[in-house]
Amino acid sequence: MKSGRKTGVALRANLRAMGEGRKWLYLWTFTLEAVIPVKTACSAWKSFLRDVLVRRFGFAGYRVFELHPKGHGLHVHFVTTKRISVVALRDAMEDLKAAVGWGRIHVVRIPSQMADYVAKYLRKGQRCGAFAGVRIWAAVRMGKARVLVSDIECNTILSRLVKLMRRRFTSWCEDFSTNHVQQYRAYQAALWEYALGHDSTDYKGVLLEMGPLCCGQS
Repeated sequence: MKSGRKTGVALRANLRAMGEGRKWLYLWTFTLEAVIPVKTACSAWKSFLRDVLVRRFGFAGYRVFELHPKGHGLHVHFVTTKRISVVALRDAMEDLKAAVGWGRIHVVRIPSQMADYVAKYLRKGQRCGAFAGVRIWAAVRMGKARVLVSDIECNTILSRLVKLMRRRFTSWCEDFSTNHVQQYRAYQAALWEYALGHDSTDYKGVLLEMGPLCCGQS
């Protein structure tokens, strides 16, 4: 499974966990008025999140970045359990001098089972490539119980072959990463192991024919 798919699975799992036992969640959308570099926009969001949403209102949840195609700046989608007045939020922004640069602010109540809808924005960000080096989604004050991308296990034919190859790498010589002959033979061995089964007589016969390198022997 590609990393983009794994991050989507992780986000959906987290959103569903947050919605367990709740009928409603709240989807906020914050929009920067101007088109500015992504890293500058992310920095503006970080300050706004810290100074207004967290310190003043105690927000916690999951945020997703989205670039909007119609000419204005970054969208920040934020799913949370908290519902406050948009007027109260804007008053706090003025009070804290944090309103500069931020345009439309919108909140909508959504059924908790539909919260993973926001994961669709991940695909848009990954396709355009503008978020290279930037986390498209992140948890905000959700503790250690959240699902990490590294927690997602893949179970495809390709992923199983890769795991078999990696297991075999550990017993081979140090120059494996640059030795294309060894890499090719590792792929062959892993493919046969997947097809025939590790303990099968046929697989052991294939390894004998391929030589000691593919058996992890010197």
